[in-house]
Amino acid sequence: MSLMDERNRSTAMDWSPAKSESSLPSPVRSRSRSGSPSPPPPKTITINLFPLTDSIEFAPKHLSFSPDQEIKVGRVSGSRNQKEAKADNGVFSCDVMSREHALLKEENGKILIKDLKSTHGTFVNNVRLGDGTVESDWRVLNHRDIITFGHSVRRNQSKSYTYCLS
Repeated sequence: MSLMDERNRSTAMDWSPAKSESSLPSPVRSRSRSGSPSPPPPKTITINLFPLTDSIEFAPKHLSFSPDQEIKVGRVSGSRNQKEAKADNGVFSCDVMSREHALLKEENGKILIKDLKSTHGTFVNNVRLGDGTVESDWRVLNHRDIITFGHSVRRNQSKSYTYCLS
C-alpha cells in the first residue's frame, strides 16, 4: 500500500447559500439620501468540508465566500506568520499537502477549485486536477463532490502518511 488506497477517499463537500439568505426574511432596504434604495447586501455561499471514512481526522470546516472571493487551501507550515488550522479557513494539518495546495473561489454563485501545482495532487471524485507541473484549470464543484487533497505516501517501513479528504 505505497500510494493509493480507495477506501481512504472519504471527504465530502456540501455547499449552500448562507442562512442569512435562504432562511431569513428579506431585510427592509434602507434608502440613501437621494431617496433611492440602497443595494442589497452581497450574497454569501458557504461550503462545508467533512472528513469521511479513513481520512485524516479534522474538525468539519465551514468556508464562507463573498462574491469573487478566493480561499487558499494548504497545510500548516510551522512558520510564525502561517495561519493555524481552524474550522473557518482552508488550512489543514496534513503532511501530504503542499503549503499552497489548492485554491477555492466563488464566481457567479458557483464554487470552483484548482490545484496549485501540488506535489501529491488535488482530486475531485477521484479525478486529478492537472498533472502537478502547472496550475490546473478551474473546475466547478457540485453538491456532495468528494475532494481529496494529496494521496497516501509511505516514506519508510514504519510510517505512512494519509491524505486529506474533504
